Amino acid sequence: MGPLLLSMVRETVLWPSLAALAMMAAGALLQNRLFNALAIGTGFLVGYALIYGKFSFPPTEAQGWLPVFVASAFIVFAIDDLKGFPFGSRLALQGLFSTAGAMLLLLPLLKTDFPANLAELVASILLWFGLWILVDMRQGPALFFVSVGNAAVCATTGSTMLGQLGGVLATVLGIHLALNLKRPPGHAGSAVATTILASLMLIGHAYAGTSTLPTLLLLAAFAGLAFKRPVFAWSFSLLPVAISIALAVKHYLSQDGGGY
Repeated sequence: MGPLLLSMVRETVLWPSLAALAMMAAGALLQNRLFNALAIGTGFLVGYALIYGKFSFPPTEAQGWLPVFVASAFIVFAIDDLKGFPFGSRLALQGLFSTAGAMLLLLPLLKTDFPANLAELVASILLWFGLWILVDMRQGPALFFVSVGNAAVCATTGSTMLGQLGGVLATVLGIHLALNLKRPPGHAGSAVATTILASLMLIGHAYAGTSTLPTLLLLAAFAGLAFKRPVFAWSFSLLPVAISIALAVKHYLSQDGGGY
């Protein structure tokens, strides 16, 4: 294993895994399930710091918003897990976060030409909000599979850095799935995971040129939520992700290179 690849493994898998496991261990000792959501956010931000390495406010690049988004989503929806928001209030907050997140990430494009990018803004808000509703069902392995697929799509059709960040998310979600297979991450965990995943998808599409079809195909993985038996849930979640990755790899092999 070469030095560069070894460094990427440390940044994407090793240190985020250790951070997530430390949070989960603390949660088990304190018997506080909010630490599951905190593990997802902390593990991702450790990887983010190692890979991107910039924390500034206001951010100078779209991915610079990720720490702000993660912290905000955790704080608001941790209160939801503790107090229990009414269903309508939760939906309103999810819609507000989806709208604000999409607008902030697309702000450079909107400033340049608002009418030309209005349709992309509306589509991004709807996809972000829809993804959040699906993730908040908190069933099955679909979220993990989609995060793996998005990492592969970003790395092969758009940006190595976004692929690494997607790999960090997949790593911490994989740990959560393995250790809490029958215990959902709660509304805070869903909020953190959705915020990261939707942001990476949007940044990849808007700024790194990730392929649209493989990205949208990933959402079909949530069809597995319709099945109660694990064998069907896993199969119907994995199939569209596998197809998406195959399309992304085919696109990568047909190109000379590029990236964000």
